[in-house]
Amino acid sequence: MGSSVLLASVMLVLGSLAAGISLQAGSRRLKPGSVLGIRTPSTSRSDEAWHSAQAAASRWLGRAASVLVVGGLVLLAMIGAGATVVGVNLVAVPLFVCVVWCFVKAVAAAEKAAATAEG
Repeated sequence: MGSSVLLASVMLVLGSLAAGISLQAGSRRLKPGSVLGIRTPSTSRSDEAWHSAQAAASRWLGRAASVLVVGGLVLLAMIGAGATVVGVNLVAVPLFVCVVWCFVKAVAAAEKAAATAEG
């Protein structure tokens, strides 16, 4: 069960970090060229493209953060209730699929917003 607790803890930490990044991106406080943010050729073309892209992606990043935090809490509750490792994994895997989907959608939203900002 130690690995399940570790998994839930990692989900909570990553969800909290993603939430913070989402808030920064949504408020246009991520600077172009910073370590954080979605970096593609189209999002790096101008400051306006960068900020528009990060703001658009922030909605999906916020959703991923919510899934991670809520999922981590659900897993901890399951562990506390005596769930097996298999049971925990049956919940964790779909959560991670959802998070990956949110990141894919974030990149797509960033690309679209960057293209629109460039006119």
